[in-house]
Amino acid sequence: MRKMKRFIYILLGVISTIAPILYFTLFKNLLPIGEIIGWSSVIYLSYFLVSLLWILFYGLIKDGEPPNPTYNIPFFFWPFALGRKKVYYSDLGHFYISFKDGEVNVYRQTSFMSNFLFSVYFGGNLDILVADIKRHLDDIYHKELEQMRTKRELKNTLKNWDGYIDKQSKRDDRLNQIL
Repeated sequence: MRKMKRFIYILLGVISTIAPILYFTLFKNLLPIGEIIGWSSVIYLSYFLVSLLWILFYGLIKDGEPPNPTYNIPFFFWPFALGRKKVYYSDLGHFYISFKDGEVNVYRQTSFMSNFLFSVYFGGNLDILVADIKRHLDDIYHKELEQMRTKRELKNTLKNWDGYIDKQSKRDDRLNQIL
């Protein structure tokens, strides 16, 4: 599912990039190149303004304060999210990291946004970086991890159950198998 979210994110981004140019070249009776560039620029500026409002509104709902605009990247700005390395946590799935000046930023991908989660310092030791990322993810997704573990334990308990409701049924079935 996570790969599908990344695919949808990039697909929507590519479509939003190509659509204005295709619209003005193919469906508007072949406008001059200057008008195509002008109208496409207006559309891209609109994307930018809508994205800023979207990020602001999203931050106010989620955290109660306006976020840093580079922390949540909508699909309109998909090229900014391409240079990230994919990392995998077995219980939580895929995350994306970017590295700049010793700082590693960790992002969670959705279909419409690339959301910043946290930042850790990378001093050159990969084992420490991996442990820091795992610790932060465990802290953030503590409830979700506990629910997953509880469900897994319940499923294993039911899987290992022999299916008998009382001892008499179990004893009778064993006697029938022997005879």
